Amino acid sequence: MANRCILFFKNNDQLGSGVSLNYRGESGFGTILGGLLSLIVTVFFTMFIGLQMYSWTFTPSYNQSYSVSYLNRKDKNVYDIPIKSFMPTVTLL
Repeated sequence: MANRCILFFKNNDQLGSGVSLNYRGESGFGTILGGLLSLIVTVFFTMFIGLQMYSWTFTPSYNQSYSVSYLNRKDKNVYDIPIKSFMPTVTLL
């Protein structure tokens, strides 16, 4: 069982260094750590892309509002200004 696990990780090592000549009939030399890390990275990116596709397809955020929060210095009230009515300004001192 342990040999099958070790062989599985070695064969799935995507980061294994290439060998210019054949080494025991293989074109690359994989390691257990490299196979394990390759498997973790592959699962992570597959899950991330899958969750992004799911959220874009089934749960779009139509009620998301884009606004800029403005804090008045004198009365300490926070105002939300929508992006479509916001005009950036520059102050010269």
